[in-house]
Amino acid sequence: MRNDIDRFILARLEAQRLTLSPDAKPEQLVRRAFFDLIGLPPSPSEIDEFLNDENSRRFERLVDRLLASQHFGERWGRHWLDVAGYVDVFGSDNDAAIIKTLPGKWHYRDYVIRSFNADKPFDQFLIEQLAGDELFDWRNAETFTSEILDSLIATTFLLSANDDTNAPELNTPDIRHHVLQRTAENVANSLLATTVQCCRCHDHKYEALSQVDYYQFQSIFARVFNVRDWVVSDKRTRPGVSNTERTAIDRHNATIEGRLKPLQQRLKQLKSAKSESEQTERQSVDAQIAELTARKKSYQTIALAIETQTPAKTHVLRRGDYLRPGLEVEPELFEILRTPDERPAASTSSAAAQVETPTTSGRRLKLARLLTDSKSLAGNHVARVFVNRLWQQLFGRGLVETSDNFGVSGSTPSHPTLLDWLTLRFIENGWRVKPLIRYMMLSSVYRQTAKLPDAATEGTDPENRLLWRMTLRRLDSEQLRDAILTVSGQLDRSLGGPPIPLDPRPDGMVVVKTSALPPGTSANRRSVYILARRNYHMTFLRVFDQPIVARNCAARQSSAVVTQSLALLHDEFVIEQSAALAARVIRESPSNTTSSQVQTAWRITCGRYPDSEELDLCLSLLDRHTKRFAGSTTTGNDLRLRALTQLCHMLLNTNEFLYVP
Repeated sequence: MRNDIDRFILARLEAQRLTLSPDAKPEQLVRRAFFDLIGLPPSPSEIDEFLNDENSRRFERLVDRLLASQHFGERWGRHWLDVAGYVDVFGSDNDAAIIKTLPGKWHYRDYVIRSFNADKPFDQFLIEQLAGDELFDWRNAETFTSEILDSLIATTFLLSANDDTNAPELNTPDIRHHVLQRTAENVANSLLATTVQCCRCHDHKYEALSQVDYYQFQSIFARVFNVRDWVVSDKRTRPGVSNTERTAIDRHNATIEGRLKPLQQRLKQLKSAKSESEQTERQSVDAQIAELTARKKSYQTIALAIETQTPAKTHVLRRGDYLRPGLEVEPELFEILRTPDERPAASTSSAAAQVETPTTSGRRLKLARLLTDSKSLAGNHVARVFVNRLWQQLFGRGLVETSDNFGVSGSTPSHPTLLDWLTLRFIENGWRVKPLIRYMMLSSVYRQTAKLPDAATEGTDPENRLLWRMTLRRLDSEQLRDAILTVSGQLDRSLGGPPIPLDPRPDGMVVVKTSALPPGTSANRRSVYILARRNYHMTFLRVFDQPIVARNCAARQSSAVVTQSLALLHDEFVIEQSAALAARVIRESPSNTTSSQVQTAWRITCGRYPDSEELDLCLSLLDRHTKRFAGSTTTGNDLRLRALTQLCHMLLNTNEFLYVP
């Protein structure tokens, strides 16, 4: 028993005459920590560094190093992007060949990654996403500070609902209402783990949520998605600089354009220059044009969600029909999450009207303050939902298994007192994420082996709800692709930037579009940077359960189907990376012997040396393939590389590579 988490778990286990399982092997534990914290496998040298560390706190030191890694935010930011329902497109994404991306929306993905890397307090993180545009007078700012820019980008959180209103035929009242409703529903599910869709038409049949509750909550976002003063989906952007800076940049560029115009006209006249003097002049004009063009300034485009200038009224819609408006309601949080002494999240009372300005109503900021108030019922609930999701990412299942539904129709907590205690610890520690993850990982519960039960425990708690062993988890789609690229030595670890484009082929495959990569990037970047679509994911990711993002995704599902084995055997990407892995094995083997190369291949892919039986089987496999290829034109080193590629391909197909130990 290493910390208080173990005390809570053991209390339940001992009541069932169970106990914790032994610690996992050190080689397994280091791989588990790497995959959980940064989503990548450790290199042989990183494994050796851990195994050779004789300090009694070596696992604690390993966790600290990984928490400080720049790749931590890529892994844990991905979890939040799932919860937020983030995609790079803005529409329904119903046609594989038509990809409608919102310019600059990817800045939100980078904002999330930066926030997790910096361990930004979660309450501040939420406030920025719900009401970042209400935190600063950004419209009148001379320049955008990094805080202003981040707060504006953060509001992209509210742009998760599919919105096809850029098409004139779909810019209709029913679609506008649909976008507003989906936005409110997504916020409720991602932050409060409540299912409210039923309430669009009637009181919830199972939860203590009324139809009035639904429309009061929706009203909080009605000024952003104002059905009477609508901003079409592809116009929810602006320059990533202040209005003053934009004017200065535009004026500067206009001056340069004025100087470029006569030079460009003269260049056209010199296009068919033949004389030596004209050719010399053409070169001079070319140089001047290049010099002036290089002096142009630019600014990025960001996506954001801001309020319109028109007041927005919200009515309860009878049976959810916008043509049948009923009672007008005021913006408020669900009644079940308010106590009598708590002020509503937003109101049109005289007190609230005094703070309303022509540019912002303050509704979302008041909601954000309430949801992050540690003394409020709502604030404690939001923290509890988030803490449960942190636990879910480390242990494969939340203490409340239905992490998107904390209502009576969802699961009951397996360890309610532990969840409450962790929530209190999280709040008291300033809503910081990294310390809580660290505390969970340093428990004996986390370090247990995932080995199946022996005869003494077989049949007792077969679902492992009491956590008497670690749950065996398959790598998710992005972890698997990134792991393959890592072991092959081909992973591009650069951070941030525009998404890697996808190419939907006529045969139904969706692959990276290498002909349209952003400048300075490669096709082998981490999967979090691949263009995020709602429906048409990269084929390799889709096969391994990349979620369809109709709304949001609080928990990814993991399947084991035959198409996954076929993909690992036949996918062009896996075959290419197997060859790259074989080349790496040849480079890094301590000696040129076949046995050394087999051991190196195992160390790189599985993090351990093969046992004697595994070594013999691999040597036999290499011998058979060497003889098979010997009849071809392949000779010498190429023959060895081809045979070794088959071995590497086999290792990438093993369960040991596919599952977190």
